[in-house]
Amino acid sequence: MSEQLSKQQIYDRIKATSKDSYILEEMQRLGFWQSGAEPTLSEILINRETTIEKELNELLAKDRKFSNREAMVLEMRKARMKLAKEKRVETKLNQEKKRLEKAENWTLLQQHQILYLGEEVSGGLHVKETNSTILAQYNLPVFEDALALAKSMKIDLKALQYLAYNRKVSKINHYHTFEVEKKSGGKRKIAAPKSKLKELQNWVLENILHKIPYTVEAHGFIKERSIVTNAQPHVNKDIVVNIDLKDFSYCNS
Repeated sequence: MSEQLSKQQIYDRIKATSKDSYILEEMQRLGFWQSGAEPTLSEILINRETTIEKELNELLAKDRKFSNREAMVLEMRKARMKLAKEKRVETKLNQEKKRLEKAENWTLLQQHQILYLGEEVSGGLHVKETNSTILAQYNLPVFEDALALAKSMKIDLKALQYLAYNRKVSKINHYHTFEVEKKSGGKRKIAAPKSKLKELQNWVLENILHKIPYTVEAHGFIKERSIVTNAQPHVNKDIVVNIDLKDFSYCNS
């Protein structure tokens, strides 16, 4: 009893060789084709066809493999391009986010700090250190920022900046300037603050300067001190020297 092959087995054998080769093998197996010592022309052609078919299948397999490789490379390139595009979009979004955050922080900073008062007076605005111990010792107020100071003065922060701006570069003068006659002859130039600036200066005087201890030598513009208290230590002295210093500044190093 001959072996019965399934359809799949038959298909696999034909695929491995060729249809004609399979038929020849089956005819020889079943005794319908007698092979002699020398193969017939038909057998030679069928075997040759089988060889060529096999070689062709191998070439097609290689071609498919090569095509798949090209497709794979193309897909990889597409994936890289997509990833690069997504990265650019992400970078752009991050940059925009940082720009918005920077703008928001700058706006918030402007709402709480005075950032510029002119070329010669803005250098110290960045100094944030506070000696709370000394301030507490003299019962002086502590302000977290310029906004806190402005609120204590009951003034808008922008108005405080406007009044504190460097006079050398400001287009607005917050002082009334006039001259008065001097007893010794000539005229003395007076710069009197305008009402709003004077109000803030009085606030500084009352809330800060008057709380700081004065030296015994200081008498000008101090409560309960005058030219009289200034003169008393010199009463009955043999020599008293009075000197006016021009552009005097004091530095306690």
